[in-house]
Amino acid sequence: MNFFQGELLTLFRGRPEFRDARYVGRACYVPLPDGTKIKAEFVTGMMGNQYDALRLTAISPTEGKMDTELLRFSDYFRKVPRSNLESITPYMWVYDGKAEWYVAPSKADKAELADAACEYVNLFTSEQQEQTSMSMSL
Repeated sequence: MNFFQGELLTLFRGRPEFRDARYVGRACYVPLPDGTKIKAEFVTGMMGNQYDALRLTAISPTEGKMDTELLRFSDYFRKVPRSNLESITPYMWVYDGKAEWYVAPSKADKAELADAACEYVNLFTSEQQEQTSMSMSL
């Protein structure tokens, strides 16, 4: 298991929305009942080796990519003081061929990011439940 898979697994461990997730490469895929999959992956922003966001993509088996949401670490992680003058938002980076956190976020911050990702997954499962209920009532 690579660093990114390990971080995704840690982030989503115990979350019912990610119970059936498959970890491949640097991403995880969550199958939904209608065949839609949610892809979760860490992505870079302005710096090529600095991973500062979690991208979630909904993929339909018939239509392809349906939706994408970018959860930026700066929206979920508290800044960590680095010196008297500087604070930094945690991010992952690849340096000298090794991936790791450059200032690690707290467990509470990671939980907040995971909550947001679960909300995204629930948008699609709720929509499926609503469609099923409507077709059953007709």
